[in-house]
Amino acid sequence: MMRKALDCLVAVLTAFGGAVLLMQVLLTALDVSLRFFFDSPIAASYELSEIGMGIIAPVACLYCAFKNEHVSVDIIYDRLPAAGQAFSRILSNIIVLVFAVLLTWQSWYQILEVKEMGVTSPMLGIPMWPVACVFLISFLLLIPISFRHMIKDGE
Repeated sequence: MMRKALDCLVAVLTAFGGAVLLMQVLLTALDVSLRFFFDSPIAASYELSEIGMGIIAPVACLYCAFKNEHVSVDIIYDRLPAAGQAFSRILSNIIVLVFAVLLTWQSWYQILEVKEMGVTSPMLGIPMWPVACVFLISFLLLIPISFRHMIKDGE
């Protein structure tokens, strides 16, 4: 039950991140086209791209951890014995788990601070606290995922 809920939440967040990425690609293509053909770029495209990256980055980290596709140095990892490979996977998941807890904790305080200060984007006035919520949700979901991978690798 918990696994299905977690898988569903990750799928929804990943789909959201993919939609933001698609909008960012289309916005950039439109901006470049308008700049090239009409010498009239979209004024807020840079700002919207920054906001989009603030959404895409934590979702991409979550997706990478969900698929258990951490970056490894194959030349070293492949030469380790099976026990060494298992240890390195467990160690990497522990490190991810620790950072996920710290980032979740700090994301919560970031949301409170950004909301209290009323931080908005400079040109469009878009509130920034929902972007901070994406960070919180992504890193919060990263905790059980890392824990699950750590237990699985320890077996």
